[in-house]
Amino acid sequence: MTHLLCRACGARLTGELRPVTDADRAAAPPVRPEEPAPSVPVGTFAVDPEPFGAPYVPGPGGHRVPGGPAGCVVLHPAESLAVRRHHDGYRLAGCCARDGMQGPNLLCDACGAEVGTLRDDCWVAESGVWLDPQAVATSPTLP
Repeated sequence: MTHLLCRACGARLTGELRPVTDADRAAAPPVRPEEPAPSVPVGTFAVDPEPFGAPYVPGPGGHRVPGGPAGCVVLHPAESLAVRRHHDGYRLAGCCARDGMQGPNLLCDACGAEVGTLRDDCWVAESGVWLDPQAVATSPTLP
């Protein structure tokens, strides 16, 4: 088991987590059609190898693509985290919830450092929390 720490202050951000497996994904409960599917089940994490979030940069065909950090740790949007919403309301924009398009919107509860982005708006393909790999560290859970 693993938990995640704020790299700025060392505060523990999550409870115990384990890497997601294919069996976890297959056993995930069905999602209501009007809600985006969670990226991973509660209690698990994955590492997203692709760049995530802001800044958005020019991509193929003139479309803007994520230019943010690659290697984000992805958690279920309902995961219990020691974080708070960003004080800048612009970062919390979205249609029905937060779309994560304006940069990190989660702050470490202990020190206020930007640690990640909650994306749970109605129009996104997958909901979840993407923790910036430069802002968090992993630590094995001690018995």
